[in-house]
Amino acid sequence: MKLLKVNNLIICCSVLAFVFGITQNETEMVKANDQRNYYSEKILNEYKLRWVTIDEKTGEFVHHDESELPRPNISTYEGMTPSFNNFSIDKRDKISSSVKGIVPPDDRSRIDPTDIGPYNSTVKIEFGNNGDNGFCTGFLIGPRHVATAGHCLISGNGFRQDSIVVKPALNGTQNDLNQNINGYLPYGSSSASIVAVGEELLENGSNIGDWGILAMEYPLGNSIGWLGLRWQLFPYSSGTNVLLNGYTNESVNSIINYNFMYLSAGEVTGNDSFSKGLVTNLDSSGNQSGGPIYRYYNDTGYTAIAILRGGSNEIGNEYSDGRIIDYALYNLLISYR
Repeated sequence: MKLLKVNNLIICCSVLAFVFGITQNETEMVKANDQRNYYSEKILNEYKLRWVTIDEKTGEFVHHDESELPRPNISTYEGMTPSFNNFSIDKRDKISSSVKGIVPPDDRSRIDPTDIGPYNSTVKIEFGNNGDNGFCTGFLIGPRHVATAGHCLISGNGFRQDSIVVKPALNGTQNDLNQNINGYLPYGSSSASIVAVGEELLENGSNIGDWGILAMEYPLGNSIGWLGLRWQLFPYSSGTNVLLNGYTNESVNSIINYNFMYLSAGEVTGNDSFSKGLVTNLDSSGNQSGGPIYRYYNDTGYTAIAILRGGSNEIGNEYSDGRIIDYALYNLLISYR
């Protein structure tokens, strides 16, 4: 009987659609709108951004969630804030995108000079004395704050305890090949402290929480500028052109220089909604984690849409993966401007 009722229901609905003149296209449009509204509520109600800070007095973790942030107008399905730059801008937004991803040959190119936008807002983050304990990449999001990958900022089950120095637009020289010293600092450097890390990364290693925020001692961003930020409700389309800046400890074009900044151009190849991932064919390697995945918009200039968190060099499965800037992370990041 149940099967019969279902069949009768299907026939009934088909007849009604014919009688009232509802075309297949109109039906699909209604379904698409319903799916859009359902997806909106699903995004808003199921996943909640969570992060951890440190209580300066007790040294204990303080847990936060997005209920502390302004709820965006989800009816717009997107949000953005413009970039700011005090210096000349490189207008190479027409850079041809590479479709080779991290499949050899390596298509990254060195950025030189580094003190023009949008590259000057990319920073090298060094841990320990001159990066003796490693380094990562990050990018300025305001006068004093830097976004980066969360895994760069943790050690075990807590925040890393070594010293942190942020070096905006660091540019290596040919004399410091194979060394993590020297280099030209067009804006100087600043010590920094950890502000926040995604809670999921600390609790169970989930890369949905692989993002972090640093606070510099000095507001270098006021004299440099920062990238714009953007979120949108729906996945970025495959083929969307994207760019990536970063520093690496690996060989690029047979050269190893920890202080060279590199640019990669590529495309979005997929989205991982479960882990808030933006999958691309951008070239990346060790220590580029935390770099900005960004693109050019006429209304906001160079604008970050994700934070590089990892990738794969497995033959046949090469990709670079970013933690997408969704509406909640966007609101948290701009709160530090």
